[in-house]
Amino acid sequence: CSQLILDKQVLGFDPTFLDYDAPEAQQKIQINTAPNPQELVIDKIIFQAKGICGRGTTCWKAHLSTDKSQKFLIKDSW
Repeated sequence: CSQLILDKQVLGFDPTFLDYDAPEAQQKIQINTAPNPQELVIDKIIFQAKGICGRGTTCWKAHLSTDKSQKFLIKDSW
């Protein structure tokens, strides 16, 4: 029950993902690449591991926020 009030980073969520409360908002991730940081827009989930055992791997299809023709695959695990 106390997990409902914990910060997402404390719960193990990746802090580089920008999560918005509005359902119509796009989910984004910031990549801190020097000298020009990039922002990627998440298009859809391609794969998400089910269950609590394992590395929690999730893969998304994404594109650059400044150029929709630049496509990427993002893989996150812990």
